[in-house]
Amino acid sequence: MDKITRTILMGWTFIGLVVWLVALELSGRLELGSRRLLMSWKNWNWSVPNKKLLSKFRKSCRPICKRAGSNHLIKRTSVLKFLKGIVRGTRALLTINGRKRKYN
Repeated sequence: MDKITRTILMGWTFIGLVVWLVALELSGRLELGSRRLLMSWKNWNWSVPNKKLLSKFRKSCRPICKRAGSNHLIKRTSVLKFLKGIVRGTRALLTINGRKRKYN
């Protein structure tokens, strides 16, 4: 692979990584903010009947969040898991390339 192609490929990879990190971080912040909002309703001074009614309503609400499929919820830890996967994959590729060069 020549230098220009390698540079373009590395640039697009970096841009894609940054875009995914921003998207995951914003999704995580959205989920965290909506969860905090639902929990803050407990701290208001409500009368006893209203407090019971609000408690039932609050428990029935789900926080606003981004979901991938039906099971995977994107939280703030998703950013760390994504970066951990990138680092592991990069290390594995570097190890494989190092072994090929060593034996050839």
